[in-house]
Amino acid sequence: MQEIVLTSLLVLFSLGILIADKPVYSGLSFLFCLLTLSGFYILLQAPILAALQILIYAGAILVVLLFTLILLPTEPLFAKKGIGILGMLAIGGSLLVMQWKEALEGAISQGWSVDPSLPVSLALYTDFLFPLEGAVMLLALGTVGVVCVSKKEKEHA
Repeated sequence: MQEIVLTSLLVLFSLGILIADKPVYSGLSFLFCLLTLSGFYILLQAPILAALQILIYAGAILVVLLFTLILLPTEPLFAKKGIGILGMLAIGGSLLVMQWKEALEGAISQGWSVDPSLPVSLALYTDFLFPLEGAVMLLALGTVGVVCVSKKEKEHA
């Protein structure tokens, strides 16, 4: 049953990306899509993958994406939203039908008995902690640099 709820939420948030008039609202819908995906990882008993999904995608990549969207001119994202919405509804409907069929048949995945991501998580938080934090700092500095350069260009224009 949780899979059906998460799939429904994922379809709704994906539609929110296409329907939103402002780019920031599309970015927020994308954030909720990423959080819903981490919920799937939790159901598969892979909590480290869920945490990495939130930290890397929702934390770093989405911030860079939102800064880029904020710097864009305020024009409609898609000229023809109807085609995107119809495609998203078709794909989302087929996903819901497949999830519902698997739930009725009892063929939902039960996850792993042993967490295969344990060595990766131990390595990330012991041996590679400093390079990981360095990459985060580089992403943050790059974002600040983009904002500074764009403000200087707007002042001179």
